[in-house]
Amino acid sequence: MFDGNKCPPPSSERKGGVREDEWGVFRVGGRRAIVRKKEPRALEGFGLLAAKIGLNEEEKTRWLSPTERDDEYEIPNTIFAFWGGDLGRLGRWYVRWHSELAELRALGFCVEEFRFAPQHRDRKGESAATSRVLQEEYLVPQLRSLGLRKELHGILWWSHGLAPILREGEIVPTQLLVQRAARVDYRAIEKALLYKLGFVVVNACYARAGAETWVSSSPGRIFLASPNVVNPVLGGGFFYGDRMFRVRDGISRTPS
Repeated sequence: MFDGNKCPPPSSERKGGVREDEWGVFRVGGRRAIVRKKEPRALEGFGLLAAKIGLNEEEKTRWLSPTERDDEYEIPNTIFAFWGGDLGRLGRWYVRWHSELAELRALGFCVEEFRFAPQHRDRKGESAATSRVLQEEYLVPQLRSLGLRKELHGILWWSHGLAPILREGEIVPTQLLVQRAARVDYRAIEKALLYKLGFVVVNACYARAGAETWVSSSPGRIFLASPNVVNPVLGGGFFYGDRMFRVRDGISRTPS
């Protein structure tokens, strides 16, 4: 299931004028957002923009789009939200999934939701085949398409996760486990991305090392993923493991 086709076009009309810093960022729910520079035609300052929105400056040709105005550009503004957790509607209610999507929309992002469902499984129910179908027919094409259109700003992910392994003295990430029916390789997601992302929040056990390959090195990035077991008990960490991450956790840690 995809849910992102109702996002409005980019606009700066609802946010007023340029802020006091070098760049004004206007996120109003479109697949891309408007940014406006105080000094038209000035070439310097893209590093400040990249740091502000959490993307890598050296990749700006892959995520920055010019407009008809000299002082205005468009940037990615879509969050790909993947639900691969258990218990369907009950599970989403329990972890407040819809509240997380609502929080992103309230911040001005376009949210494109994908829920793993029975139609994404192999007809024979084989895990290997289901994993291939999920990755090759759904996840990779969708992420690549969003990147090609310079729309993808980040990923919100919920599923199980498999523990990393120790190989030649290094900790190597393994896979994400989707409803115990399919496996997703961190590397497959990384290869699908045309630029490193500004927002990555992953609620899956042992996800930190693998998911960090998806996110930029920008000081303005939002990255939350645990190297340990993630405890889905509301309030988090009540019995064991790390608590669930919330969108607001990442926002509160981002430099203003």
